[in-house]
Amino acid sequence: MKRGSEACLEASQSQTQTDTSAIPKQWADFAPMVNIRSGGTVIPFQPYDFQRELIDSLAHNQNTVILKSRQMGISECLCSWLLMRALTEPGFSAAVFSKTQKDSSDLGSRIRDMALSLGPLCPELETESRMSLVFQGLGRIVFLPVTARAARGIPSVSVLLFDEAAFIGGIEGLYQAAVPTLAML
Repeated sequence: MKRGSEACLEASQSQTQTDTSAIPKQWADFAPMVNIRSGGTVIPFQPYDFQRELIDSLAHNQNTVILKSRQMGISECLCSWLLMRALTEPGFSAAVFSKTQKDSSDLGSRIRDMALSLGPLCPELETESRMSLVFQGLGRIVFLPVTARAARGIPSVSVLLFDEAAFIGGIEGLYQAAVPTLAML
């Protein structure tokens, strides 16, 4: 006979497994399952070929710098990729740095909306914050503004994302401070 806490943990784990078993582990299959805001409306995410190639490249290149023009949907693409990983890899953790607190919160809201668009496939959220998405029994994504101490105190992460880094003053110092948080992969 299992003790109460063991039975509760087992039930929670089986619920999480059931809820996420239909979520694809390949981003090209996952992306169309989530909705994004585009052109003043909400639509299913239909990735462009260059977005698919970018995500494929990330799988083979741990350190990637993306130099691009604005409004290409790269942030949306990367956010949905982080969401997929948080939903399919227990223990996954990512930190997303943006220029300001508002930018960080906006990205957090966008990913939260993507997750909620999954409907019954979206696992329960442990947090109600626009600065941190933690999925019960699964992964987490934290959203941080760029400050001198932003990287201090964040847990070990699998992925660091510096959104619109070209517009972040002192990005080199933040990068140097944040890199030690990367888990040894």
